[in-house]
Amino acid sequence: MNICLYSEVRLSACSSRGFGLQVGHFVILCDPNQNEIEVAVEKRNVKVYFVDGWAVLKNFYGIFG
Repeated sequence: MNICLYSEVRLSACSSRGFGLQVGHFVILCDPNQNEIEVAVEKRNVKVYFVDGWAVLKNFYGIFG
């Protein structure tokens, strides 16, 4: 089993510029199968990061990096 050590992920610069000011402290991410995962959002230096809840998302979809 692979384990990803990243505890957060940064949104792309384009997404941060386009949506960064509109994103609240928590977001619910939905996929086409109606799965919903709530993740906390942290804004630092005009960058947007998914933090708490990101590990659940990584494990659910098998994202390793």
